Amino acid sequence: MAGKKMWKKKSVRSLVLYQFDWPCGVVQAISTRKGGLSEPPFDELNLGCHVGDDLERVYENRRRLSAALNLKSDRWITVNQVHGDRILWVGTGEDIDPAPGKGLPIMEADGLATEQPGVPLVVFGADCGLLLFFDSKTRRIGAVHAGWRGTVNGLPQRMIEQFVERGSRAEDILVGIGPCIGPCCYPVGEEVAEAFKTKWSFSEEVLGPPNEEGKRALDIKAAQRLQLLQANVPDVNIQTMDLCTSCQSAELYSYRRDSGKTGRQGAIIMMTERAD
Repeated sequence: MAGKKMWKKKSVRSLVLYQFDWPCGVVQAISTRKGGLSEPPFDELNLGCHVGDDLERVYENRRRLSAALNLKSDRWITVNQVHGDRILWVGTGEDIDPAPGKGLPIMEADGLATEQPGVPLVVFGADCGLLLFFDSKTRRIGAVHAGWRGTVNGLPQRMIEQFVERGSRAEDILVGIGPCIGPCCYPVGEEVAEAFKTKWSFSEEVLGPPNEEGKRALDIKAAQRLQLLQANVPDVNIQTMDLCTSCQSAELYSYRRDSGKTGRQGAIIMMTERAD
């Protein structure tokens, strides 16, 4: 059975957000490009500080998203994303101790996790996959930025393993896979295809047949879902937003479509103080 696709589009003031159908105890959303102040080519709700946009506009965009979700933008935890497989845990005695700031990156990593309520974790993307994780039973959350490199190196599965090491059961973990570039728009060369074939038994399920140039369409979201299934997450717990960033030009940023000059949407998640 294909991954469960239960998500909704929500308008808050001028912002358009996507949200997973998850239980109480967590605030989460995937932003779109709608509702911000950034000017072309970053229009409108660019959340990335590293793309060349006016920083004051970016900070205001972040403030707007936080207000829409009733969060405080100066408590965002973000990282310098490097297409790796490192996960940072946030909280007292962990890799990062949350401190006020403007949400600027504090370390190099591509995953964030916490067992502490009231701490917004945020990852950014403009074609790469953005995944959110939630265990309502033992109260921990995570966020991952994973393009083909993060996926082939097992970053989504690594998040599940670290949850389990801390007391979660894989069958209790909910995972939301946000928009990313789809196989319709993502032909890859032999190097990428070989990387998947070397590391994952499901590689032929996520790679299309070679085209005239010898390239194969890669389905990143399918690879992430199959990886999560191998980590014993039930299929019913995996919710996938069936949106291609490259195709959805009106609502989503795409690095490949826009030749690198574009903004970033964000995936944000925060546990509330109470689970009910």
